[in-house]
Amino acid sequence: MQNPEITEKNIVDKLASNIKHYDYEPMYYLTYVQNVCYSEILVNDIPDNKNFQEIGDGGTVPINNCIFKSGIQKVTFRLYPVGKNKDFDFPTLVDNTDMKIEVEESDNNERNGDGKKNSFLHYTACYN
Repeated sequence: MQNPEITEKNIVDKLASNIKHYDYEPMYYLTYVQNVCYSEILVNDIPDNKNFQEIGDGGTVPINNCIFKSGIQKVTFRLYPVGKNKDFDFPTLVDNTDMKIEVEESDNNERNGDGKKNSFLHYTACYN
């Protein structure tokens, strides 16, 4: 049986009005910078970012899709040697290999706004 109040013109609005929103809806982001290595980042054992193209790279990735419950979350990062190509030869991780990770939280109340960012994890791993 079809609901007579729902039409093709208002179906999106009707469905959206049934979604429960909270006063605080955090978005979580992981920002990383890596040097002289390839990397893989996992959040709660779920691969979230892989870089096997650039030996110096960085970026910010959303991690909400890897968080299934409140509390402590697990972030794993793996650094890999870049090997040999026409410009360099690094068969192992070298002294200036490092990775910096920062996890930020932002309130998603405005749904499309930036919100206030709260940084709560800073970590730097160096290979020496």
